[in-house]
Amino acid sequence: MSDLTAAAGTDVALVFEFTEDTDSTPEIHIVDADNADVVASTSTGVASAGSGVYTYVWRIPDALTAGLYTATMSGQIDAAPVVR
Repeated sequence: MSDLTAAAGTDVALVFEFTEDTDSTPEIHIVDADNADVVASTSTGVASAGSGVYTYVWRIPDALTAGLYTATMSGQIDAAPVVR
């Protein structure tokens, strides 16, 4: 899990590290301070950098209010759920 402050109209590069590669591409999920979905769970745009490291570039819409957001990446390793 990663807390971040985001400004509208910018890109934020997110990096998540697991102990090893996940069984399949993990999903990113981003919520605002009220726990409302900003980016619903999706694996679209998630890229593997190898050795359990995954990246996602969040292109923040111009209409989004600047504030605190929480990004979580989840997947499975050997069929066991993992969350970062």
